[in-house]
Amino acid sequence: MVLGHSGSGKTGGLASLAIAGYRLWIFDFEDGMPVLKSVLQEHYAGKGISSVDVLQISNDFKVAADKLIPETKGWNKFNNGLSSWDKPRVVGAPFWAYSLGDSDVIVLDTLSGLCDLVRDYVLGLNGRLDLGARIQDYKQMQELLDFAFRSLAGDKCKAHLIVNAHVQDYREGGETVDDPKNPSQKTIVGGKDVGFARSSGKTFSRSCGRYFNNVLYLEEEPGLRGSERIYNTQPKGIVRVKTSSPYTAKRSYKIENGLAEFFRDVRGGKTTE
Repeated sequence: MVLGHSGSGKTGGLASLAIAGYRLWIFDFEDGMPVLKSVLQEHYAGKGISSVDVLQISNDFKVAADKLIPETKGWNKFNNGLSSWDKPRVVGAPFWAYSLGDSDVIVLDTLSGLCDLVRDYVLGLNGRLDLGARIQDYKQMQELLDFAFRSLAGDKCKAHLIVNAHVQDYREGGETVDDPKNPSQKTIVGGKDVGFARSSGKTFSRSCGRYFNNVLYLEEEPGLRGSERIYNTQPKGIVRVKTSSPYTAKRSYKIENGLAEFFRDVRGGKTTE
């Protein structure tokens, strides 16, 4: 999982994997692929573009009873993509995601976009598209996301998985008290802010990292020649990260070749060749 604020370079940073010979299968939920293709075209003279396959998924909006509400087909399209990519599903055919190998990378870009799809789907099922989510809706959303992540993080999926996610700050610890400025509301006094992946509710944000052996934080840092974008493998600020190879992975990687070098280091020097 790669954590980063909007505009930090999460999508463009995938370019180094395509250049390194990995095949990228990208579920694009936020129309971010023009950025990646621009990076490959302008910085690598088009090399790697043929190694990038994209399935763009989003929900359009429609007018219903004079209200603008989203369609709900995106979540099913995502699941169909996992089972057969961009082809019609054939009964009895192998599950597409499980047919991939060690040189393939499944990318979900981004978790926020995927959560929008599952939110629309659940609210559509429960007849509340124009009313907003309730606690029981969030429980359903999180169960569906949990099932999807388990299916991709298990042993049957041989491909690598990258989920790009925005950072959401949450307050941990402290005491919940009445807000002195608004007695009908609650506020938290004390505690500390912690950065997790933004998702469908606080519970899943705090727990979704368990599906990944590696969680990186991509941020912009000041450098001698201006700012640089860096993948961090060690805790930075309020954002919690982790790596499966603390003795071989470096503390940080520059965005230009960062993901490819990180893959090499955590895989014991292995490449796609």
